[in-house]
Amino acid sequence: FIEFLAAELPRMTARANEHFRQMAGNADRG
Repeated sequence: FIEFLAAELPRMTARANEHFRQMAGNADRG
């Protein structure tokens, strides 16, 4: 289970960061 978390956590955080970046970009464009 720990190995699964270690493998999936970077992927999930990268996806979340990209999602937030897109939302911020949409907010900036209005």
